[in-house]
Amino acid sequence: MDVATYAAPLSTVHTMRFLDDGQSWRLFRHKVFGDKDYPFQLYRVGEKIVKECGGHPLSIVTVAGLLSKFLELQSRGTKLRQMMGSWDQYYL
Repeated sequence: MDVATYAAPLSTVHTMRFLDDGQSWRLFRHKVFGDKDYPFQLYRVGEKIVKECGGHPLSIVTVAGLLSKFLELQSRGTKLRQMMGSWDQYYL
């Protein structure tokens, strides 16, 4: 906050509001899964991640975005392996 005050002494510094546990979980779940249901096996992992973020919205959005991309790539990899398996079955 001192750096922001020094850089622009006449402007107001935004004080970030932290989220409670429920708000944090809803934000995380929305960023990772959108409107889809989340897999129950990821619930405990998600809770731990949210707890580690400590209510910081930017931390939650960043980690949730990374997890979302990871899950998307994992899903695509699974589909690709299935397609390759069926291709091998018919063409090899």
